[in-house]
Amino acid sequence: MKSRIILIAILTLSSLILINGKTEGQWNPVTGKLSSLGKYPVVSMADKDTIFVGAYSDTKKGSVLYRTTNSGTSFAEVPLTNVVITGRMITALKAVSSQVIYFGDGKKDGNRINPARVYKSTNGGNTWSEIINTGEDGFINGIEFSPINPDFGIIVSDGDNNGDSVKIWKTTNGGTNWQMSKVKLVGEEVVIMYSVFVIDENFYGFGSNSKKIYYTTNGGASWQNSTLTGTGNQIRGIAFDNSKTYGISVSFGNPAGKLSRTTNGGVNWEQVSLPPNSISGDASVKWIPGTPTVYVNITNSSNTKSYRSEDNGATWIELNFLRSTPNIATFDLKYDGVNSHLYSVATSGDVFKMEDSPLPVELVSFQSNITKNNVSLYWETSFEENNQGFEIYRKHTGSEEWNKIGFVNGKGNSNTIEKYSFEDKNLKQGKYEYKLKQIDFNGNYEFFTLSGIVEINNPEKFELRQNYPNPFNPSTKIQYYIPSASNVKLTIYDITGKEVAVLVNENLNPGYYENVFNGANLTSGIYYYKLTAGNFSDTKKMILVK
Repeated sequence: MKSRIILIAILTLSSLILINGKTEGQWNPVTGKLSSLGKYPVVSMADKDTIFVGAYSDTKKGSVLYRTTNSGTSFAEVPLTNVVITGRMITALKAVSSQVIYFGDGKKDGNRINPARVYKSTNGGNTWSEIINTGEDGFINGIEFSPINPDFGIIVSDGDNNGDSVKIWKTTNGGTNWQMSKVKLVGEEVVIMYSVFVIDENFYGFGSNSKKIYYTTNGGASWQNSTLTGTGNQIRGIAFDNSKTYGISVSFGNPAGKLSRTTNGGVNWEQVSLPPNSISGDASVKWIPGTPTVYVNITNSSNTKSYRSEDNGATWIELNFLRSTPNIATFDLKYDGVNSHLYSVATSGDVFKMEDSPLPVELVSFQSNITKNNVSLYWETSFEENNQGFEIYRKHTGSEEWNKIGFVNGKGNSNTIEKYSFEDKNLKQGKYEYKLKQIDFNGNYEFFTLSGIVEINNPEKFELRQNYPNPFNPSTKIQYYIPSASNVKLTIYDITGKEVAVLVNENLNPGYYENVFNGANLTSGIYYYKLTAGNFSDTKKMILVK
């Protein structure tokens, strides 16, 4: 039940703003406008062009449903044939496709009605069939299907009275059959409209009017509840990522600048902050399935603000509304792999849409390891969409100049952990910093900076390394380490002990060194190279094969 940079070209107004190499979304009004929709309209997207809006109509004195098939250019009323509408409003709406649509109802003032009903259409709304009847007072709070398993869905209704068990119907065959079970809440708590969520057949739940989330992790065999921090009492929005690890909750009367976030599957919740100048009001939340990107809208009688997070809700940026718009009731989204398509609806009947391009990659770790004067970089991603790859940059600490030192191809699209590495070899003594520039195939990019400074120290001891490659033809590299200033000599001998080349004979400062020996003028055979530095001397064998 209820309980609630514009880019200007010469001739065009674009809904996308390019900032730091990527696009930032902006909410713009659509051409089509609806009549007043009452206090609690609902919206559901079948695809980016086909959107349904359900509400209460003063003209009809009951439920009303609208549809656009042209991205909001125009809306038409959907006939509710064989549907009881008087004194009711549509409280839950789910467009599984442009043809298969569900909606549920409650009393027009947001209270229970006897009975609450759920209807289904399989022909785009031309005809409707009643599939659920609560048989007593009820209020359909939500109809949701799994983003992972589309055959699984749930419908949630309040019981007959406050404190009565909540009714949950679930389907495992795409809505052909529904089976009802009950969940007892604490005291006289009730479910809040808009708060129903489902990830898969094991993990689903809803919010209550006592600052709680109720959820199951075993398909309804048992239920848990957790108290939230950073929200109002009436939890009207809950969203999780596909891994069921990260979640965001919001409420009617959501406090300014605050959200509630979990990083352990809903067991514990902590307050996270929104950007400055945020507002209090009724909030909604939607997660792009399979990504770390989540959106939140917060609205009141004066204004609406919109936010996006691309790191599972840890940090947020503010998006833009073209004009100050109050009472945006809720929103929905679809993701095509590159762009998010979002539609929101206001109680006034105004409809807004936004096309947004979230970052295509979620980086979960970025680390370094030092071996002598070589630095190994390692990073992992948990999600990739349209990822071309990573440019690697390095600079000396204290310098402002970043130098590109390499490129690693991305995996394109991936929903699993992907591991990457890069070797930065033969560095001189000093302090260095690294960053990655992730680039997608559209040219959007984002930087990820390695935490901390990488320091290459002078060698601790003299050392002559084995040449590489070995055998070789005609060139090979010889590395050696000098821990203190010394007179250094690097000499090549043939198998008889005859000196054939002197590569180094000079005073060298501490550091890591490498010289190339070219045996193009020598015959195949065994050769030796000898390093002398102060009291240190070492000799190694190498083979020239032509």
